[in-house]
Amino acid sequence: MKSGSTLDARTRRAEREGFEPSIRVSTYAGLANRCLQPLGHLSGRVSEVIGQVRLRQPVASLTGVWKLLAKQLQCRSLRLPASVLWLPVTGQDPDPERVLAVCPVRVHRFGNAPPEGSTVTSYTRSLTTLLPALGLICVAASPLAVVEYQIPRERAFPHDPAVGKDGIVWYTDQQNSFIGRLDPASGKITDYATPTPGSGPHGIVVAPDGSVWYTAQRVTKLGRLDPKTGAIEEYSLPAAARDPHTPLVRKGMIWFTVQQSNMYGRFDPRTREAKVWTVPTNRALPYGMVNAPDGSIWVALFGTNKLGHIDGETGELREITLPAAGARPRRLAVDETGMVWYSDFARGYLGSYNPKTGAFKEWLSPGGTTSAPYGIAIAPDGRIFYDEARSGTIIAFDRKTQKAETIKIPTPGSIVRNMSVDSTRNRLWLALSGISRIGKIELK
Repeated sequence: MKSGSTLDARTRRAEREGFEPSIRVSTYAGLANRCLQPLGHLSGRVSEVIGQVRLRQPVASLTGVWKLLAKQLQCRSLRLPASVLWLPVTGQDPDPERVLAVCPVRVHRFGNAPPEGSTVTSYTRSLTTLLPALGLICVAASPLAVVEYQIPRERAFPHDPAVGKDGIVWYTDQQNSFIGRLDPASGKITDYATPTPGSGPHGIVVAPDGSVWYTAQRVTKLGRLDPKTGAIEEYSLPAAARDPHTPLVRKGMIWFTVQQSNMYGRFDPRTREAKVWTVPTNRALPYGMVNAPDGSIWVALFGTNKLGHIDGETGELREITLPAAGARPRRLAVDETGMVWYSDFARGYLGSYNPKTGAFKEWLSPGGTTSAPYGIAIAPDGRIFYDEARSGTIIAFDRKTQKAETIKIPTPGSIVRNMSVDSTRNRLWLALSGISRIGKIELK
């Protein structure tokens, strides 16, 4: 390791070449024999590690590569991610035209197919199964806006929203233990007290028959609200499932995660019987849960760097490990092709996993590594919408162009823990936790 003065000099040089001052630079040479082993176990010369950003040293021109990427992506300016990897090239410095990418997208490939949109050369082809191919998100302000509806009940804390076929929006008021109802046509809000005081309703979902189901997180129960009468009936769960979290409906069954208990379960409304399973990984903290087009169910295992894939018939769960050890997926959505999209709350990334190929992709969120991506949903036009919990911003990510737009939530202090899509009316509904409001985005 070189002296501190040498490190500072290299850091200053990198800043002059186009890096932000807050980003430190590291160098990663080697791979003389191009061995395909995990990073940190690379063969060949390993040069000095100064910080988080990695590049081959010496490098011809960082500014030149930056301009090249900007031209390719039709961006006027680029945001530097907190982690960049330059692919090492044996025996010579990397040519900007041969660099696989320099930006916040990471692609972890476990097959032989090259990353989408990349130019794979003889220097990089053998590395595509190991190293992330990197890309860049261009960011612009969106013409879309968040319209807020003030909840009249004092100290209301809307945790999750759910929209029915009729366009009515339901939400859980976790603080006051009420289930709320918003009629977008009139703006009228009505709420109904849960039978058990202090039940702490958390997740909510509208079933195909219009009934509203929620998890009573503090009292180990599920609740069902009749939308015609407002009457609520509660159902006790096994004692071990002490904190039911996120519900969903599949073939008339109510599935749910149990975060702190490290479980997931299934409730049959006809027999009023529930069955629960324990997640194999200890303290996995099963969190978000969604249906997939093939009838399976996906779970975000927030306490670790894994996703859970549940067989909708047997309840058996298979764990899929994300490439980054520090990843913490919190919420997720599955698109029409079966691709799983997840918000990496801990690292500030939007991620995707393709179950068919085993390929992972990650995009650094516009707000950076501390942006804390949270609630996520897929709009009718295919865009991925998610919340940056620490910036009060909704991100609209275009899967085709890999460009993003930002939508600022008007009232500061909001966290969007979950979202609900009204495909019929082309709307996205948000529970604005922390500011006692429900948010609406009219999609265009």
